[in-house]
Amino acid sequence: ASAQHAEAQQQVTTSEAKKKKHKFMQSTEEDVKRQRRSHLMGDSALSGREPELEMRDKDSENIQRCRFEEVHNAKRSQKLENSSQILDQDDVHVEISVPCEKKMEPLPKVELYRSAAWYHRIDILPFALMQLLLQGWAWQRIIVTGSSSNDKILTILVAVIPLGLAIHLLTFLSTRWSVFWKCWITLDRCESLKEADWALVSPVKHGGKPGLVQLVRGELMRSLAFEFQKRWYIHTECGWTPLESPYIGKPLFEYAKDSVLINGLSSRDVEKNRINWGINQFDIPDPTFLELFEEHYLAPFFVFQVLCCILWSLDEYWLYSALTLFMLLVFEATLCVQRFRSLDQLRGVKRPPSPIYVYRGQSWQLISTAELVVGDVASLSAKTLSVRNFGIRAGKMGTMSKEIPCDCIVLRGSCVVNEAMLTGESVPQRKDSIIADLDTAVATKPTLELDRAHRRYVVFGGSDLLDSGDMISDKANGFPRPPDHGAIVHVVRTGSETSKGKLVRTILYATERVVGSRDSFAFIAVLLACAILASAYVLRQGLKDPDRNRFKLWLHAVLIVTSVVPPELPMELSLAVTNSLQALVKHLVFCTEPFRIAFAGAVDVCCFDKTGTLTRDELILRSVRCFESNPQALILVDATDLKRLAPSALRVLASCHSLLMLSNGDLVGDSMEKAQFSAIDANINGKDRIVIKQGKKNKTLRIIQRFAFASELRRMSCVVQEDGTSAVWIVCKGAPEAIRSLLKVVPDDYDDLWRSDAGRGDRVLALAIKRLSKTGGRILRADAERELELCGFAAFSSPLKFGTERVISQLVQSGHRCIMITGDGALTAVHVARLVGIAKNKFTAVLVPSENETCIWRDARTDEKLSDEKVVAAAIKLQSQNFDLVIRGDGLANLHDVFDIQALCELACVFARVAPDQKEDIVAALNKSGHTTLMCGDGTNDVSALKRAHVGVSIINSPNLEHRLQKEADSGIDKDESEKHSRLANFEMDAVDADPTLVELGDASIASPFTSKRATIDCVLAIIRQGRCTLVNMIQVFKVLALMCLQSAYVLSTLYLNGIKQGDTQMTVIGLMTAAFFFLMSRAQPLDTLANRRPPRRVFDLKPALSIVLQFIVHISALLATLRLAAPFRPGSDISASQLNANHVPDGPFYPNVVNTVEFVLSAVVQVNIFATNYQGHPFMQALTDHKPLAFALALSYLLLVIVATDAVPWLTTTLQLVPAPTSEFKRGMLKIFALDTGAAWALSFLFH
Repeated sequence: ASAQHAEAQQQVTTSEAKKKKHKFMQSTEEDVKRQRRSHLMGDSALSGREPELEMRDKDSENIQRCRFEEVHNAKRSQKLENSSQILDQDDVHVEISVPCEKKMEPLPKVELYRSAAWYHRIDILPFALMQLLLQGWAWQRIIVTGSSSNDKILTILVAVIPLGLAIHLLTFLSTRWSVFWKCWITLDRCESLKEADWALVSPVKHGGKPGLVQLVRGELMRSLAFEFQKRWYIHTECGWTPLESPYIGKPLFEYAKDSVLINGLSSRDVEKNRINWGINQFDIPDPTFLELFEEHYLAPFFVFQVLCCILWSLDEYWLYSALTLFMLLVFEATLCVQRFRSLDQLRGVKRPPSPIYVYRGQSWQLISTAELVVGDVASLSAKTLSVRNFGIRAGKMGTMSKEIPCDCIVLRGSCVVNEAMLTGESVPQRKDSIIADLDTAVATKPTLELDRAHRRYVVFGGSDLLDSGDMISDKANGFPRPPDHGAIVHVVRTGSETSKGKLVRTILYATERVVGSRDSFAFIAVLLACAILASAYVLRQGLKDPDRNRFKLWLHAVLIVTSVVPPELPMELSLAVTNSLQALVKHLVFCTEPFRIAFAGAVDVCCFDKTGTLTRDELILRSVRCFESNPQALILVDATDLKRLAPSALRVLASCHSLLMLSNGDLVGDSMEKAQFSAIDANINGKDRIVIKQGKKNKTLRIIQRFAFASELRRMSCVVQEDGTSAVWIVCKGAPEAIRSLLKVVPDDYDDLWRSDAGRGDRVLALAIKRLSKTGGRILRADAERELELCGFAAFSSPLKFGTERVISQLVQSGHRCIMITGDGALTAVHVARLVGIAKNKFTAVLVPSENETCIWRDARTDEKLSDEKVVAAAIKLQSQNFDLVIRGDGLANLHDVFDIQALCELACVFARVAPDQKEDIVAALNKSGHTTLMCGDGTNDVSALKRAHVGVSIINSPNLEHRLQKEADSGIDKDESEKHSRLANFEMDAVDADPTLVELGDASIASPFTSKRATIDCVLAIIRQGRCTLVNMIQVFKVLALMCLQSAYVLSTLYLNGIKQGDTQMTVIGLMTAAFFFLMSRAQPLDTLANRRPPRRVFDLKPALSIVLQFIVHISALLATLRLAAPFRPGSDISASQLNANHVPDGPFYPNVVNTVEFVLSAVVQVNIFATNYQGHPFMQALTDHKPLAFALALSYLLLVIVATDAVPWLTTTLQLVPAPTSEFKRGMLKIFALDTGAAWALSFLFH
């Protein structure tokens, strides 16, 4: 009866779900948004319920059941066909649960389209009708009017039909240039999900380029999906959501069930998961060189440049057109070669498949890592033995790889991994079993979260497996031991969804645009407006003259307009960023998101983590305050005399840790735990077995249960047993504030004792212990960590990294506000902040929670209350009284007003005892206040803050490199600092970079856009310097191109008004000068010191915009002056006809003349002035006098122009197609105008610099 009731209930639920699905399919986008908003509001109402009940309700009400009928791509189709004998037709429909309550991430915008009928397509019917009408009209005119007017009709056809074909070609090309144009031209917009065939996907800002993708449709319209940027999205009640692993967000109690381990996946489950989530592979584009070149030469700016070359050739500029086209093809080919090599290197990150053991069908099987699917139970072993060692043929799979193939949860055993390739953190990380530590994991968060809360139980794909802990065979549940004796893991993400896959996606699809398209389009629009006015005036005046060649007149009008569209703009902006990236690589800084270079130039707030960033990651045990004989008093035991340690304190230091001894004898784990363990005379013998040397007799402790450190709890504990006895102890260590509430008895001077050590900058841990009365079975963490007995305080010192004070000093002097954000205690953080110069005042006020759930300010030393005013008002008053403001994490948590949080973030210099999520909140508050932020930290605890900042920098900590740098600094060797860094860093990283696959992926970090292989924060100076250099170069490019294009347009206008044009040689010389100056300007290097001001961020800011306007007025005034000077010698005048221009024909072939000569020399002078006076130089880049190549080129150009203007070398005048000055007075007047233009341009340069 109960089974029938359950079946009936399921049928009712399924029927209701189908009705809801049918109704939802017919809703519009507005309905979708409204349902999504109401759904989110409903989620918030459930926030107070228990996690299990909330999850169950949401699964039953808000989970969209989707079924796929076919495979998403060709590879999956092939897999399905190969397995058709195994699966029935119904088994192919894979059921996916997509919970809508998951944390919302930035999602791309999706618009639906359907294929348009041929008569609806703009690129077919309108042009076909146009050609038919033209042909019909022509034949009708020929038949009706006879042959007398055939010549005129043919002339019209010859002119109009090619124009129509050209417009048709541009229409076709526009579908290649822009997916938005392609949708408008070839598709029909639709709102119905039933009719949609295509999806226009616009990624989040700086997330890559938009794409048009085809929709994959499930059976009977049950689901829609598409693949965009190597990631699948499906349509649910929440809208379009990424197709993620079903285990993310899953209640952790599911892992306590033995069924997860005992059964494994059946063959049908494997095929279902393969169809749904794919196999463990990710594809990297593999285009040929010709395909890349085709993409480049069909780009809009390339086509525009080719069109300009054609137009110039129609005006008889053969040499200029040919040279420009040749340089264009060479440049594009060079870009294609570079891109081809980059993609080829990136494909190297794909390690070949290797063998791995998986548990399927209640037995261990050996498969390829490429065949892993979500839900598999696998074994990870650090042994590199060939599979033949296990009596199984390896085939083509080779040997077992040390690289972890996918993202997994550790179920049994343990792993030690190196995540430097992904996060930049080179310290090996221990990953423990989530089942063994389930109560801690649930206390942290009841549902699975891979990247944050439960990171300590996750091994990420792409990291290296250094060691794996063996598991003991559990005969009770029948689960056999894996043949390779590895750790048992559960596969949760495969392919491009793994951490390694995400990093590759970031590298592949990071946008190449380095400046806002709105600025670029507005910039070009302003130039076009000026050019159209000039062109219209020339056309209007020319049409009044019946003798002017109409074809040439229209051609010249078009050339004036095209002359102001700078095709070099994207190339020059890209070059500015590329040069900065290359310079950063020399500083061992690597960037995965190039657009953030410009943000680095605008940074005004620099945030730093403490441990591993400002201070060395390697700690030293300084002293231990412990009980000796009198339980009421603590004695201070120096690190050099640890033999006096009380037995209880020694027991805690020896056994309360997560250290692991590798097979090669290396001790790996947290630096603080390594410091505490190495200070005592002990070693690790076997798995979690510690031997303490006490004279001739050794004491052995065995860790039988471990409660891992949790940043939310700020403590860790272990259950240890002493061999040879029945004594079982709970040993615990953690932050003094966290341990205080767990003590059975709290000494009166508890706070004074640990504060005295923290006040001198030490990290202080409270040590506590408790003996268990019962020794059988596992215990819960809540039961273990209560009624503890205090046994002492351990103080650890952390020396500053080499050069930290110098870097902070330079940042402060250059106008940057420096902030420390750390998880250490307030007193420790303030001491270090004073050492490096972040905190400078004598007194310190700390924001802490009060009893009435508000916050108050207390003195950091005396703990006295400082003010009764409101928090923000008190902060302003205290700051005026020379107090450094420190905000503690618990105090920040008690602030509920967003404005208060932002105001305090503006005032505080240190944030202490903050959780990783709070670090992100602090950076977000600074961003909302209008700051451009830089966050520098490690790649583990600071990931969220690194991603939230405008510029995130993760540092790879290398203890050996830090020792070498400090040793060389102490020796007093006088060498260039950057040279020492580069040499030592390269030497240190040789072992890491020996693997060519690691070089490309190891240089990037999934934690942040910038990754530094330098062990110090000196990389921050390099990034900000290059960021400012990039910003300055961008503004220079905009200013130079604006002035050059406007000057060129108006010079052409003045010449064409008089029926004159420039010579082919003259155009070629001007083009070569422009290319040379742009190249030399882009090679400018930033200064080693940072200026106390920042460059403008946009060309439309007041200063650069006003500079452009005033310079244009100067140059246009010079142009008008030269026209007035050359007026008597214009074509058609008496002097001109009699002396210099007898062969001149308006709009005819080029002949040297006075007007052309003076305008060419003026154009050259103005061009040299534009480059010389708009070069920024100090205080952001090297001065013009220090930039020797550019200074020499400009000086040489000035000298040659003086020679040309004075006609000192006649053969040079002839070569440039010029004529001598008609009179000496004319020559003096011309030189005077050139001198005034040059002087005024330099005066404006000094004014605006």
